[in-house]
Formats: sequence, structure tokens, C-alpha cells
Amino acid sequence: MLWRAGIQDWFLAECLGDVAETAGMDEEAVVLLERRMEAAVPACNDADCDTLLMEPSNAVSLPATIRERQGRVEDAITLLHTREVTSVNGRDHLADLLARHDRITELRAYAASEYHGHAVQRLAEVLEERGDVEAAIAVYLIFDATPSCLRQVAVQLSEVLGRHGRSNEAIEVLRALTEHDAAGWLVHTLCTLYADHGRSREGLAHLDTIKARNDGKEYWDLFPMRLPLMAD
Repeated sequence: MLWRAGIQDWFLAECLGDVAETAGMDEEAVVLLERRMEAAVPACNDADCDTLLMEPSNAVSLPATIRERQGRVEDAITLLHTREVTSVNGRDHLADLLARHDRITELRAYAASEYHGHAVQRLAEVLEERGDVEAAIAVYLIFDATPSCLRQVAVQLSEVLGRHGRSNEAIEVLRALTEHDAAGWLVHTLCTLYADHGRSREGLAHLDTIKARNDGKEYWDLFPMRLPLMAD
């Protein structure tokens, strides 16, 4: 009863899900959350707006979690396919669920259509955990070749390569990416790889190349990266 008045808050809704399990009131919690889903309204005044404002924001994921722990995995999957926001904090609930239940064929299909690359990441993690490193790398390379490729996928690919002694390939993946996307955190990751593998001079040369592309100006977030490379 205490949680119902504030169920529109995502944090209180999360607490409700935990309390419901302990109290044996999963069905009551699902009903409350389903009502919140039904109460969702368009997020803007545009007549063509197809984005819904739902409170709490986890009104779909929480019932899916409840259904999964009840053993109703199909219901959980169906619910998660209705989400508008598919990922939270870099993790995709549906991808994680499919991985937990060894539904790799479905995970592959979902990874091929999920824009952010988080399902690709989960699929690659599963394959790497099973010892199939080449398959994990291939998953990233396939996504990397699509127009929807995002930079974090390249970073994840470089991390897999690095973990398996393929540092030259890891560096090349990030070096190629920073040729056209010199975001500070990407360049920092690349420079760290250069330093960790005894290639600090190449790291400095790469920073010089980025600087030259910017008419001799070096952005403030790139300049501090020179110091550890120079010291090394």
C-alpha cells in the first residue's frame, strides 16, 4: 500500500517490484504497472507524435522482470518488445534476458536490428565467454560495417582484441575510428593502448595528426594526453 501513491516515480516502482516478490504480490504489482502503461500519453502536442510519455519510465521493464522470475519468459519477451527506450545505462534488458535463457538464435536476430549496438555487445560477450573469440569479433565487425555503427562498438571490439593478445589490431580499430571522430574519450582510449604497448611515439604522432587537421589547434581535452605519452 505504501508504494502505490508514488508508483509514477521509477525508483519507487523499482522498490515495489522488490517488495512484491517478498510479499508474494507479484500479480498485484503487474496490474498496477499495466495501468501506468495504459495511462501513457503522447510526449508532445504534435498530432503525428508517436512517442509516449510513460511514468514510471520502467513501467514495461519491471513487469517483464516479474514475469521472468515467475518462469513466464515468453510473456517477458513480448513485453520487452513493446519498449520505446530499449537500453538503460548501456545495457539492453531484452538482450540480457535472451542471453540468460540461452536463446542465442533470437539474440542474433535482435542484435541485427537493434540500433544502439547493446544487443551486439551482449551477443559478443556470450560468444567470448564460450571461448569462441573469432565469432565474437565477427559479430562486432558485421555491425561495424553497417550505417548504424556507433563508436562504442569499435571500442568494445578493440577491448576484445586486446584481451586476446591482438593489440596491434585493437590499436588499428581505434586509430581508423579517430581519423574521422576525434572525441576526447576515444582518443584517450587509443593513447592508453599506445602507451600500454610501448608505442608512445606513435601515440604522439597521432595527436599531431589530429592537431594538424584542426589548423594547428589542439582541443583542451586532448592536450593532457600528451603528458603520459611524453613521459613514457
